Amino acid sequence: MLIALTLAISDLSYRYVEQRYRQPRSDTERKPLAYATAAVAVCVMMSGGLGYALDRKDVDISLIGTPNYPGPAALLANASVPRDVQLLPSLGKLRRDVPIVYRLKCHQEQDSTQAVGCQLGDPQGTRTIVVAGDSHAAQWIPAIDKIARDRKWKLVTFTKAACPFTLAAVTDEGKPYEACATWRDNVRAEIRKLRPDLMFTSQSRYSDTPEPAMIDGLRSIWSDLNRTGVRIIAIRNTPFVKFDPGDCLAADADKCVNARQEVETSDVFALAAGALPGVRVVDMNDALCGKDSCSAVVGNIIVWRDHHHMTATYALALAPYLAKAAGL
Repeated sequence: MLIALTLAISDLSYRYVEQRYRQPRSDTERKPLAYATAAVAVCVMMSGGLGYALDRKDVDISLIGTPNYPGPAALLANASVPRDVQLLPSLGKLRRDVPIVYRLKCHQEQDSTQAVGCQLGDPQGTRTIVVAGDSHAAQWIPAIDKIARDRKWKLVTFTKAACPFTLAAVTDEGKPYEACATWRDNVRAEIRKLRPDLMFTSQSRYSDTPEPAMIDGLRSIWSDLNRTGVRIIAIRNTPFVKFDPGDCLAADADKCVNARQEVETSDVFALAAGALPGVRVVDMNDALCGKDSCSAVVGNIIVWRDHHHMTATYALALAPYLAKAAGL
């Protein structure tokens, strides 16, 4: 049984513990803040020690999975979906429905090269897992954080704008993206120090990088980490819908749908993994789209906050399905 949101972290002072990685304060240190305070980054706790990494205080996550908000169960378990229910999150909060790593400044911008990590999950966990990649990896953090807390694992996240976790060369506006390569090497060094049991990764599409080069780059970095004992869970890229979710839903929700074959991208992870040991490719797109179409809303939860990023709320709803697909 999920319980209401309880704890907050100040947006003004970023009062997370400054250890080796940025992290929210421990449960015993967190105190509720008055709503009159400026915007806050909210850490929501659930019964049984579960939590998730979301960046707002205004979505009642206890609604996820209830009869009114089945979310992905509408696609995967044929759950019934009632009509005339307010969407989750509301349209007014849609664009800021993002993982907390953005507010904590550990999702790095394009000019950054530092391996800045957020420590989430269970800070006392005996096992460590990591997330590494671009914003398409970051969008999965609410689900992965819930998985980690459920299993009492530590989670450290390393994500950077438009920077896939691959040894393949990528570009930024047609020029070599040198900051990405430096950041990737720094993160790889940090992961070696952490010696995690498992790494989750995902990435957007990079049309300027030839597919064979991307495949070789992925295989190389996965093989390198696997030799140090790190298992890889590679999540296939999510679709790029052609509508703006907020504008479309405000105008006519019935028109916020695309043919699935038109918005899915090549499964470069499956091509890269091949027979590599220690690598598991997970395709979650059946939990985002129907057999033939991708809609803005599934089970009364808005799937997309923009053309190609999930809402943090929908990502959280995917946690049990991601865990099962990953064999956890």
